[in-house]
Amino acid sequence: RQVNIHCDTISMPNKQMQAQEVQYGSEPVRSMVQTHEFPGTIDATFYADKYLRERQFFEAWQKMCVGEHTHKANYYDSYIGKMHIYQLGSDNEISRDMPTYAVEAMEVYPSNIGSIEYGYARSNEVVKITVSFAYKYWHNMSGRTQGLSFGRHTQAPVDIKKRDTGLFGMLPP
Repeated sequence: RQVNIHCDTISMPNKQMQAQEVQYGSEPVRSMVQTHEFPGTIDATFYADKYLRERQFFEAWQKMCVGEHTHKANYYDSYIGKMHIYQLGSDNEISRDMPTYAVEAMEVYPSNIGSIEYGYARSNEVVKITVSFAYKYWHNMSGRTQGLSFGRHTQAPVDIKKRDTGLFGMLPP
């Protein structure tokens, strides 16, 4: 839970269409979609406490990927996970912390933990840890998309399912 709360910044993953140039006879060449890909990584920064517990969490996750002493890769299914990224509303008090858009990245693992730079001039700065996550694909978590109407200047909020019920389900994700 502390890692979730200490997330400072994160990038929404992108999705690209791969196209191939096709020409039939003498008609003009057109670009036709062949497949899609999920290139790149999801980059995030986290505030660190004085014990760097957030960094220790990601280091432990990386140890699940490759044995620290054996240097052998473990089975893929034993270290991958999921990641939820939420866009929170900010229109008014009622919908301020309610998700308006959400994605679920699948088969995620921390591919890179950034270095931390120390110095006398940085004595009053909060330490941040940068982590890059590899992922296989992502999908939109909204239960329905009929509320989204493209070409209009306003859009209705999307109905995102809640993660928890009870007292903790009322907290922002």
